[in-house]
Amino acid sequence: MCIRKAVYKGKQLMFAIVCDGMGGLTNGEEASAVVVHVFAEAFVKQIATLAVQDDWEGIKKQWYRYIVELNQKLYEYGVQEGTPMGTALSAILLAGDEYVAVQVGDSRIYRLTDKLQQITEDQSFAAYAVKSGNMTIQQVQQDPRRNMLLECVGASETVHPEFYQGHVGADDRFILCTDGFWRTEDEVALVQSWQFLMKTEEQIRKNMYKRVQKAMERGETDNITVIYIEQKEQ
Repeated sequence: MCIRKAVYKGKQLMFAIVCDGMGGLTNGEEASAVVVHVFAEAFVKQIATLAVQDDWEGIKKQWYRYIVELNQKLYEYGVQEGTPMGTALSAILLAGDEYVAVQVGDSRIYRLTDKLQQITEDQSFAAYAVKSGNMTIQQVQQDPRRNMLLECVGASETVHPEFYQGHVGADDRFILCTDGFWRTEDEVALVQSWQFLMKTEEQIRKNMYKRVQKAMERGETDNITVIYIEQKEQ
C-alpha cells in the first residue's frame, strides 16, 4: 500500500493505493510491490500535473497504460518462471473536490459520509453471479467459486480495469481495503465506529487496529490491509 500527499499549484492532492497479491506469498508480494512502486512514481512524475489541469481522462489513460504494461510484464514473468503471479489493485486520487479511482480485482474503495458507499465493484465470480441475476447472495455465499477473481493484474494475457469518478464532499472520507478486511466486516458496525471514533489521528489509528484485530478474531487468514484518507482544508 502507499499514500502520497501534495499541494501542487495551489491544489490539494492525495493519492492512495492498496494491492493484494496472489500466486504464493513471495510472488504475490513481489507483484504487489511492483504495481505500488509504478503508481507511486507516476503520481509524482505525471499524474499530479494532470490533476491540477483537471485532466481526468488523461489520468485514466495513463493509469490504463500502466496497468496493461504491468499486466504483460507480470504475466510473461510468471509464464517464464512457471509460477503464475498477480495482484488485485484499488487506487484513488483526490484532487480538490473531485476524485478518480481505478479497480482491478476484489479489493474495495468505500466513501464514508453518514453512510457507507462502496464506490468500486468487485471483479469476482460472486459479484458477477449476483449482478447478472444467476445467483442470489445466499446461494453465492455457499458456492466454492465465490472468491474466484475474474480480473487480476498479471494473471492472464489481458486485463480490464474499471474506472470511477465523482465529487468529494467537505466531510467525505475514503477507505481502501483488501478482501481480507471487508469479507468479515459488519458494515453497520463499521459506519458507527468510523463516524464517532475517528476525530483525531490517534483515534483513527486505534480504531483501524481494532477493526483489523476483529477480522482476525473472526478467523480471517487472508491479507488484511486498510487505508483511511480524508481531505482536510489547509
